[in-house]
Amino acid sequence: MIVAENTPGSPGRKGFKMAIAQDRQSCGTIGGGIMEYKLIKKATNLLDQGEKKSLYIPQVHQKNNSPHQSGMICAGSQLVLLYTFFPDDAYLFSDAVRSFQSGEQAFFSLCAGSTGVQIRKGFSEEGLHLEGKKSWVYRENIGPSMFVYIVGGGHVGFAVSQALSTLDAHITVFDHRDDLDTVKNNPYCDRMIIGPYEKIGGYILEGPRSYGLVVSTSFKTDEAGLRQLLPKKLKYLGVMGSEAKIKQIKSNLSLSGFTESQLQKIRAPIGLKIKSRTAAEIGISIAAELIQEKNATTKIARKIPIPEEVFSLEL
Repeated sequence: MIVAENTPGSPGRKGFKMAIAQDRQSCGTIGGGIMEYKLIKKATNLLDQGEKKSLYIPQVHQKNNSPHQSGMICAGSQLVLLYTFFPDDAYLFSDAVRSFQSGEQAFFSLCAGSTGVQIRKGFSEEGLHLEGKKSWVYRENIGPSMFVYIVGGGHVGFAVSQALSTLDAHITVFDHRDDLDTVKNNPYCDRMIIGPYEKIGGYILEGPRSYGLVVSTSFKTDEAGLRQLLPKKLKYLGVMGSEAKIKQIKSNLSLSGFTESQLQKIRAPIGLKIKSRTAAEIGISIAAELIQEKNATTKIARKIPIPEEVFSLEL
């Protein structure tokens, strides 16, 4: 089960998920309470009957005339989508796990009717989409919520990796030194690429979940890394360093053909202003800024955007 939409006050938030096995074991939550109890019962009944269905289940958390009352009175409403998986769907889980392990972008779609669940490569606009009065599709990106590319595997690069490793992030670190302790012994990154910064562009996955950080040790390597990252479509691109250094790097990049609009993408200095001193503190401040950037466009639905005609799909 997936919470596809919610309004303020709802105990289940958009993106909440819950899995129920035929033996009644469960994982996750869609908001708890009597609502969750009833929907677990609905799901297990479908599993017992061997029915493969995609259900659309609005839940209103207040006493009113709605036929979709959840039994809860906490206010708000939420839209729950329920899909029954059976052994012949096992390949879908393999595809999803492969996306996580490889760090590639992929999304799943859940459709009304017999189409069910599909896993596809690429990035999709997330959320519930209507396709006529009696058809709908829900899409959600799977895999890491952030692809972070760190140019520089020194103390700050190590600290940023450590801070980000507690999040849903796929971390790639680039460095040109193979004998550095923070490069050889970094357990927090998913990939460590050793080689010249002038050749890192081919490893960068572009898109709205990609973030570039330049935290290398010198003016020259910072500029080399930026030359590779600037042409890429990234959600965030930041450079560590003093104002004087950043000004000179931008001047060099401008003289070599980079446009003003490209240069304006550079965040400098990076990290939230928390008076960081140590590498560990700088790493936390940078990770916090990435979280802030990632969540900046998150919106809470004020109204479940579904016409009444679709409600009949659940019956």
